[in-house]
Amino acid sequence: MKNILFPTDFSITAESAFRFAVGVAIAFEAHIDVLHTYKVPLDYHIPGDLIQKMSKEEARTVHLMLEKVIKDSFIAYPNARQKITMEALAVQGFTSDKILDSAKKQGSDLIIMGTQGATGWEKALVGSMTTAVIERAKVPVLAIPEGTKFNGFKNIVYGSDFSPSDFIKINQLHEFAELFGAKIHVIHIADEDGYFVDDVAFNLMKDKYYEEFPQTKAYLDFKVLLGNDVENGLKDAVKSYKADLLAMTARKQNFFEKLFGKSDTKGMAYDTKIPLLAFQE
Repeated sequence: MKNILFPTDFSITAESAFRFAVGVAIAFEAHIDVLHTYKVPLDYHIPGDLIQKMSKEEARTVHLMLEKVIKDSFIAYPNARQKITMEALAVQGFTSDKILDSAKKQGSDLIIMGTQGATGWEKALVGSMTTAVIERAKVPVLAIPEGTKFNGFKNIVYGSDFSPSDFIKINQLHEFAELFGAKIHVIHIADEDGYFVDDVAFNLMKDKYYEEFPQTKAYLDFKVLLGNDVENGLKDAVKSYKADLLAMTARKQNFFEKLFGKSDTKGMAYDTKIPLLAFQE
């Protein structure tokens, strides 16, 4: 991973997430594109040349603000200049669209975004800008809860649903695991009716994976956990493994609403303060 895109709205949440992004970039010796999108009012009462002037002035202002963010980060992390580079990107347009366009244009390998709210991923993500990006992005998105501090990764939980793409996503996690000396816990949530069948199938999946990648046995394990729903099952897994990163693959059809559903347990969405790494199917 060499190119990271970090969208910011200059909020406290974004500021917190940016410190995390810098920490990840230093570990990977990666480049960060620091992006802010802005809008200029479009009104037929306003002359076109004035709108153009307003756009240029706004772009200049935003660029100066981004440059300050970058400058301050290098002051906070004096050793960062030796390992990473950063560039300010001021782009006019709708935020989610321009984040995705910029990721493609800049050749980003990862998008890192801050997400607000300490009452659970369901409330923080469903319907948010982060969700809009996750559901349409072509690259992984790392969502950082407000206030999260970067301390590396020691235990990573990957939620599996037996998808064939899980092998690919788990392989992508190897980079994190090897670089940070972390363990990957691949878990599947099954209810009582399906537990036995899922456990047998998951063990077959584990054996196949170890056969293809025997070196991963030292830091990768597979386990089926008993749970009545995915939400609480993930909550238990995060607590059990003391995870500092939760990884999942975002399927189609509004991933987070499908994940958390409309049940009465919705309010019990886990309020972990750990990042969420969302892969695309």
